[in-house]
Amino acid sequence: GGYTSSGRKAAQHANFESGQVEDAEVAYCLKKLAKRDPVTKLKALEELEKVFGSKTGKQLKDVISGWTYSFNLACLGNDRRVR
Repeated sequence: GGYTSSGRKAAQHANFESGQVEDAEVAYCLKKLAKRDPVTKLKALEELEKVFGSKTGKQLKDVISGWTYSFNLACLGNDRRVR
C-alpha cells in the first residue's frame, strides 16, 4: 500500500536529514526538531541556538542544508511558538 502515517514520515525525514549532517550535536537536534510534539521542537530549537553559537563558520556551512530543510518543516507547523 501507499499509506504512511504522518509520524512515520516525520521519522523518515529526520533520518534523512540527520544522515546528511556529520556533526552529531546538530544531527541530534535536527532529529528532535522533526518530532511532532511542540515542546520537543521548542527544546530542540533552544539547543540548536546554543550549538550554532559554539560553531565556526566552516562548521555551520557544513550543516546548513540540514538546517534549512528542518527550518522549512518547522515553519509549516501548527504551533505558533515553534514558527
